[in-house]
Amino acid sequence: MATSSAVFDSTGAVKLREGRVSDCKTIAELINASAEGAAEYLFADISKSITPIEYLAGLLEQEVYYSYANTVVAEVEGNVVGMALSFPSEGLVCPKMQNQYSAQQLLYIQSFVEHKIAGSWHLDALCVLPNFRNSGIGGRLLAAVKTRARGYNFTSVGVFVFASNEGAFRFYRRHGFDHQADVDGHAQEFLRAKNGLRLMECKL
Repeated sequence: MATSSAVFDSTGAVKLREGRVSDCKTIAELINASAEGAAEYLFADISKSITPIEYLAGLLEQEVYYSYANTVVAEVEGNVVGMALSFPSEGLVCPKMQNQYSAQQLLYIQSFVEHKIAGSWHLDALCVLPNFRNSGIGGRLLAAVKTRARGYNFTSVGVFVFASNEGAFRFYRRHGFDHQADVDGHAQEFLRAKNGLRLMECKL
């Protein structure tokens, strides 16, 4: 699913653009960072010949929703320093992977699927490299996500935030998101965050 009416900017040294196939490995690394290592856990046992990040990068090349084509990236001097992946909430579970998860992994995924905001645009991941944070890049990526959602006639954007990540919670509140629910994340040993999730929504 490519964007229908996304508007990107190139203020200063930072350029916002659509993701490309060549960005997939970097996007995968940023997704894993934003998810507290969840990608490494979910894909660790699927293939012994490639790393979880490489596997995720391959998914991003092939999937309809969970795809590089649904990312906005921030670029500085030709290098990707941030990204946002978003799509309709109906695409929250990757069909290709659904029958390959263990029972424990599915329990974790259910936290998201069961509490998603039906009919909303889902922000799956937003991450900016540490050296480029607190410079407005995250806000610009989020604005591009909202533009994309409006372009597809969605009226709200939903996002899950780790309950222990107060910085992310404040960031989304500043950008128009309201706290909708607390979600039991079925605490997993692989996650650094142990206190569940917060579901947030921004009306467009």
